[in-house]
Amino acid sequence: MAYEYKVENATFISSIDLNTAAHLHMFVDLAGTNAFKITLAGSGAGIGVLQNRPLAGEHATVAVRGHVKANAGATITVGQFITAALSGYALGASEFPTNTGSAGTFITELVVLGQALTAAASGSVFTMDFNPRFTQVVSA
Repeated sequence: MAYEYKVENATFISSIDLNTAAHLHMFVDLAGTNAFKITLAGSGAGIGVLQNRPLAGEHATVAVRGHVKANAGATITVGQFITAALSGYALGASEFPTNTGSAGTFITELVVLGQALTAAASGSVFTMDFNPRFTQVVSA
């Protein structure tokens, strides 16, 4: 059973209608506005997990740390490191190799948003310890 514990929230402005996106990972909206807004589909690491259901332009409560509920986009096992798909659903973390352009050199990035505390089937809600971290390993 999913639960929440010691959740630290932050408030942002929603750039799109998120009334069906509770418990999905949110991303910074890089559309060029001066306001700091969040959106569902994004790039880079998620900034938190949506806690409410705001419409576009409304305040969105986003959990940025703690034991939070999240929607699984695939089967999640206890202890698995978690990342987010661009859809906002939680997935098991994986490595993303990126070619830097130098001959024979690439960077492996591992974006970890947290760790699963309960198991879940795809489409179910589970509990994760949301504690984002980012690592890069440069290989020659």
